[in-house]
Amino acid sequence: MDGGPARPAGPVHRRRQLAGAIGVLLPALLRVRPVLSPLAGIGLATVMLLATGFHIMRAEYGVLVPVGLGALAAFVAWGRLRALPIAPRARK
Repeated sequence: MDGGPARPAGPVHRRRQLAGAIGVLLPALLRVRPVLSPLAGIGLATVMLLATGFHIMRAEYGVLVPVGLGALAAFVAWGRLRALPIAPRARK
C-alpha cells in the first residue's frame, strides 16, 4: 500500500445493501426457504449497526439513515422469526 487516498467505497456498499434487501424479500415472497428471510434481516441489521458506528467515529451527521434501516431490518427479522413466520411452499 502506498498510503495514497482511499477509493470511495459507496457503490460497493450500496450493491451489498441492495443484495441484503433482496435477500430479505425474495425468500418470503417466493416461499422458498423462508427461514433465510429473517437471517438476511439479522445480517442487514448487523451491517447497519456497524455502519452507524463508522459514521459516528467520523463525526458524520447522516447517522439516522443506517439507524432507521437497521431498525427496520431488525423488525423484519423479529417478525419473521417470532411474530408471523412464513410457512414454506407445500411440495407436490
